[in-house]
Amino acid sequence: MVMDISRRVWLATVLTALFSIAGFAQKIGVPTTRCDVGLFYQISYQANWGDSHAIVVEVIPGLPADVAGIKAGDIIETINGVSSQEMSEEEINNVLLNPNEGTVDMEVSNFGYTKKKVTIRKRCVPVNAISEAMLARSFNMYSLEDVTNRRFAMPFTYKAPEKIDFRQYGSFSFATGRKPTVLQSSVHDALVKKGLEYVQSGGDLTVSVGARLEANPEYRSGAESEAEQGMKNYRVNAQTGDIQQYPFHSLNSPAFVGTHLLSMTIEIADAKAGKLIWSVSAGERLNGEYGLESYAQNFTPLMLSNFPFVRYISNPSFVLHKNTYRSIGIYLDAEDLQRILWVEKDSPADKAGLHVGDRILTINGLPLDSSVDKMTRAYIDFIKKTLKHRDEESRFPSSDGFQTNKYWRLDRYADIALVMQDPKNKAAFSYLFSHRDYVHTTPITDIVLEIKRGEEVIPIAMKPVLKKEDYIELL
Repeated sequence: MVMDISRRVWLATVLTALFSIAGFAQKIGVPTTRCDVGLFYQISYQANWGDSHAIVVEVIPGLPADVAGIKAGDIIETINGVSSQEMSEEEINNVLLNPNEGTVDMEVSNFGYTKKKVTIRKRCVPVNAISEAMLARSFNMYSLEDVTNRRFAMPFTYKAPEKIDFRQYGSFSFATGRKPTVLQSSVHDALVKKGLEYVQSGGDLTVSVGARLEANPEYRSGAESEAEQGMKNYRVNAQTGDIQQYPFHSLNSPAFVGTHLLSMTIEIADAKAGKLIWSVSAGERLNGEYGLESYAQNFTPLMLSNFPFVRYISNPSFVLHKNTYRSIGIYLDAEDLQRILWVEKDSPADKAGLHVGDRILTINGLPLDSSVDKMTRAYIDFIKKTLKHRDEESRFPSSDGFQTNKYWRLDRYADIALVMQDPKNKAAFSYLFSHRDYVHTTPITDIVLEIKRGEEVIPIAMKPVLKKEDYIELL
């Protein structure tokens, strides 16, 4: 029952937040529209990268900044011709989110380009419009496998960067002077993705990569606590983008815990000066062995997420924001969930002929109520009915503080689908996850909406697109 009460409070909080955005829009002068660009930034106070300019720290896949080519690490030199160095955060926010202007012009710098001109076309919708991304987050208990936020920490230690402008560097080579080894390949890929050019020799930067696995000389047999032995260490797998369990002990475990020590170090030096300018080291304790190449492949992107803009010196925390859902491109009215308030241009809904003002009666045969309260109550009841179908072994805390999240049991998918497809449970928004066989025993291809247009009731089928708006945030 604790979980049910928590979920009730959580859902009310989320829906209230989603459905009261008008206050923010009024603050910037237009109470009818809100805009999004899909990026997060931070003001730099580091001489080596951006010095007092805004730095892009995260870009949400598929949203306007990503479409425009903005990437994490970009130094925002100017915004609509004004240096970001001269703008307060409030002024930057007002420009980025101002619905009076549909675009924003930027000049950005990074490895490989200086003051590159970029135009972001904002996504602006009516202020009461609820996107499918919002619905997926609000009704994520239909599929925690697709939508959840999970926090984890990594045992990394960074060397504070030198006070030199890293933008002067454009290329890198490995200290070995040879083609990348398997261990180096993940470092190569991450640095190239950041805009640095790889050359086999003579690069501006010299990169050294080392890793080793050895017996823990301080290990005490039988001294590990039961809590430590039973602790599950979950982290993201950079190759798959999913959270999985790893055999490493927690960051706070004592030195005598773990039969083995695994370490990996990446060092970056100014090739001409022969001077180390940036480094990171990972240190793990574990019982047994783990492949060094696997460790590099899984965790190098996280190790280098703090390069070149260093925000943490040790043990950084990350959040995997997982938001994968099927979209047809509709936005619903927060005050009347049956009413389509906005249709995304060139979306499946747009191509199928859905109009603003159309009323949705059913989605894939499941009734949609116009009342937020009624849909909320039905959702809460669904959560209660299906608790028995969740896997107790998969219990995990989400980054919003809830400790009792659990995935569906693999052997109960058919039972879950029966509850999901029972019209009494009003799980109309489960269409967002209809690619899963615990939503439909046989996953369906089309989404069918029964709409009311005037006095006419019309069934309309369309093929949704699967959107993966997953990203990893360095806290």
